[in-house]
Amino acid sequence: MGPTIILLIMLATYAIPIGFVYYKYCSDTATRSISSIITSTEPFLSFTPEIQDNNASPHSVFQTRHFIALCMLIMA
Repeated sequence: MGPTIILLIMLATYAIPIGFVYYKYCSDTATRSISSIITSTEPFLSFTPEIQDNNASPHSVFQTRHFIALCMLIMA
């Protein structure tokens, strides 16, 4: 793997989570902070309708915080 490919992977692992957090923050700025987005337990990708019952568990195991942690691991 050449140094250019490695640099592009590094830049992507920095830019993708920053863009994701920025998108989530801009979509609902009144009730969200950056720290609440980073530590969120909501599913990263949800293909099912929103869960209406507060006692129900989310269908997705891969949460937003797991995505950001994975990107940080790749950065390291």
